[in-house]
Amino acid sequence: IPNNSEKIAMIQSLIGVLGYFQDSKKIMNQKKKVIDMEDYEHSKFIPYCKYFVTNDKHFLKRLKASISELEIQTKVLTLNEFLEEIKNS
Repeated sequence: IPNNSEKIAMIQSLIGVLGYFQDSKKIMNQKKKVIDMEDYEHSKFIPYCKYFVTNDKHFLKRLKASISELEIQTKVLTLNEFLEEIKNS
């Protein structure tokens, strides 16, 4: 896999399929998907960001696992954590 953008997206899709902090079956059935492609596509931007903000708790946990494994320095935060971060900067 050529770059971190593709690596993190691939990890996101794999851990989603394996059920690691996967969105509820009800939500995925409503979307008629096994993998949340929106999360997959958004995750590709992680290596290019200083901060990545989401209030999707499942996506947040999957991202933190992915960036830890790839040693990416992006801070993945909830909106409240981000507001605190910039307030204290």
